[in-house]
Amino acid sequence: MTFIPSHQLLRAAAFAWLLILCVPLAGSSQTADSPLKIVAFGNSITAERKTVQRVFAQRLPDLLREKGIHAVVINSGVGGSHSGRRIDNKPTARIAHAQDRFQAQVLDHNPDLVIIGFGANDAYIDTKKEGDPSRIPLDKFRNNMSFMIETLQARGTRVILMATNGYRPGDQDYLHERLLQYIDEAGKLAKRYKTGFVNNQATFEHFHNTSGQSAAVLFEDHLHPNDEGHRLIAASLASEIGKVLGSKKPKKRPVLVTKDESGAPYTVRKPRDWDKYRARIKAKMESVMGPLPGGRLPAPTFEVVDSLMTDGYKRLNIRIAVKPGEIVTAYLYLPNSAGTGGKLPAMLALHETDMPGKKSVDGEGSYEKSRRNLGYGKELAQRGYVVIAPDYPSFGDSVPFDFATDDYESGTMKGIFNHIRCIDLLEQLDMVDRNRIGAIGHSLGGHNAIFLSALDTRVKVTVSSCGWTLLDYYDIGPVAEEKYGGRLGPFAQDRYMPLWSKYGLDGGKKPFEFHELLMAIAPRAFFSSSPVGDKNFDVNGVKEGIWLAQMGYSFLNAEDKLRVIYPDADHSFPQQAREEAYRFIDQALK
Repeated sequence: MTFIPSHQLLRAAAFAWLLILCVPLAGSSQTADSPLKIVAFGNSITAERKTVQRVFAQRLPDLLREKGIHAVVINSGVGGSHSGRRIDNKPTARIAHAQDRFQAQVLDHNPDLVIIGFGANDAYIDTKKEGDPSRIPLDKFRNNMSFMIETLQARGTRVILMATNGYRPGDQDYLHERLLQYIDEAGKLAKRYKTGFVNNQATFEHFHNTSGQSAAVLFEDHLHPNDEGHRLIAASLASEIGKVLGSKKPKKRPVLVTKDESGAPYTVRKPRDWDKYRARIKAKMESVMGPLPGGRLPAPTFEVVDSLMTDGYKRLNIRIAVKPGEIVTAYLYLPNSAGTGGKLPAMLALHETDMPGKKSVDGEGSYEKSRRNLGYGKELAQRGYVVIAPDYPSFGDSVPFDFATDDYESGTMKGIFNHIRCIDLLEQLDMVDRNRIGAIGHSLGGHNAIFLSALDTRVKVTVSSCGWTLLDYYDIGPVAEEKYGGRLGPFAQDRYMPLWSKYGLDGGKKPFEFHELLMAIAPRAFFSSSPVGDKNFDVNGVKEGIWLAQMGYSFLNAEDKLRVIYPDADHSFPQQAREEAYRFIDQALK
């Protein structure tokens, strides 16, 4: 018997794969002047490795050239990367994951074809205890992959899903069994979306069953393929690329693919469907805030309690009858220019969580930094705006307030109703141009301005300072978590949204996400001041939310209506940020 070294057997197996690839692809239009641009997007199985001479992405151009396809392959693999985001898994938070990199490392390349290969790090069990949760639960893996696939296909980009190989035979069997579930899910997604599909685990099992050798010889460690393993992966991919290029290309569609509150893709097919999308978001808001009061009400009336004259404006302290038996206390600022003839723009100024309430936006808050940086109500009046600044329920002159006996399912909805009625009042004033009304707020006022604008299209410009981040990034610290019963516990207080408790307070389920509320505001103007040092409303969640919101504004051809700044500050609204916000308001309303 002649002994044949194992490395020669491996090369013989790889050569057999290459023979399959030597048939030229009929009808290929790729030329030297217009090469096929491929992005290989994945984890350490995709990334280049010092211990491997050439990973599959480096081998593909030569294999494809033998099929008459000129291709350029961009390797966007990152070791340790899973299909989600940094925020999804604390042990890997230092790594840029798929959703963190998708725009810059995939979409910005404008590829013709994308190979998506994730799963190994998604399935991994950090505790190393059989039965414990994976880094990325299977349903989130499905949502993450679906979003990327649908986004690419809407752009007319071909997709091949590359299911990872499992663990080396006999090594970490319980992890291997878990990983097989993710491999199976990748196959289901490929079938659902009619993408190309390469199953590395099946490729390695085929080698194991036909070569007379264990698949263990294809690994350099417990999981990562060696050079021979990458030869087989590259051969499988080259064959699948040939099939995909010979099939019908996805039709580029002018649709919006965004995410819902769970990260699953949601498609808006035409701009004219935007009202339906907004109605969907409104329903989500009402699920946790209670229904928005309907029916016709008489025009609000008000009485003046006292007044203050300054060089630039007159400030009235008023009581507004928003509904029979319901009074809202507010400041109403009337610029001195109000008597000169033309109608003026108006702003609703909403205060932060500070017991003086409306006094906060007049620079009369309870602490020094508030008095210095949060007087945006009077500052806008000085710039010539009619301004109304109401007390939020249980603040300012609305103390005491009994949330248990009012007509609303949440303090948040009571606040929204009050703010809508304030706009009704502004519209009744002869000096106000009803087509030029906006809202501004900091912290509590910042997200209340968002809530109002998402539901009331009369608000033409919205400014939110330190008012939001995606809910997965909202962080109050362990002491506060214990106090409120969970990370999102502050939202479930009586004065806000007690119905939130039905979703749980750990963030596993959410009624909505803030990027959806920004989309409900589009195409109207929105400005966010989101300081890098804000410990509650993490700037990273703002950046992710703005990325998603930008897609909606772009879909509506309103990119210039969305702006965000990131001041080098803490949870505050510094002067320079306020000045930029005022210029944005001027541009929108003046």
